[in-house]
Amino acid sequence: KAGKYLVLCLDTEKGRVLWQKESPITPYQKNRANAFASSTPTVDAERVYVNQTYHEHNLLLAFDHRGEKVWERDLGTYAAQHGAGVSPILYEGMVILPNEQDGDSYLLAVDARTGKTRWQTPRKTSVAAYSTPCVYQPKDGPAALIFNSQSHGISAIAPESGKVLWEFAEAFDKRSVSSPVVAGDCIIGSCGSGGGGN
Repeated sequence: KAGKYLVLCLDTEKGRVLWQKESPITPYQKNRANAFASSTPTVDAERVYVNQTYHEHNLLLAFDHRGEKVWERDLGTYAAQHGAGVSPILYEGMVILPNEQDGDSYLLAVDARTGKTRWQTPRKTSVAAYSTPCVYQPKDGPAALIFNSQSHGISAIAPESGKVLWEFAEAFDKRSVSSPVVAGDCIIGSCGSGGGGN
């Protein structure tokens, strides 16, 4: 049975819907604690960026603040045991999106204005990751994008090029769902599986 994937813009004072965009979605197998709309949009002064994921299409879209589509990228099929869950982030005029799945995987940065690829870093993954990245800004060095996944552990990626700066691949022995957290000079990540307290 087909359903609908919704992107809503709400008035912050009155809660009324200012605009709504609908896309059809064909339900697929997912974790019962998950929803088909797991990704959180991100926004800047000009656009709203959304990741919509189905088996057949992994889409990255940009809308203006009136709800008009500015650009759309189809990143191909998406394979994962529990559906999707990662969210895009913004950094220095780029939309950053991990695409670490049970198939062809990579980290992606696109131009926020046009949706054109700035860089794409291949990843060898054995299991999908659901971790939304964050930015680490050391006191005496350049910023790094931090990604978590079971296959690559904690990775620091150069935001301007997609180059791997460093990686602690042995960090996790289970799927990574939570996002990394930066606390001062510490980068914290976690992993887990199922309802068994792992």
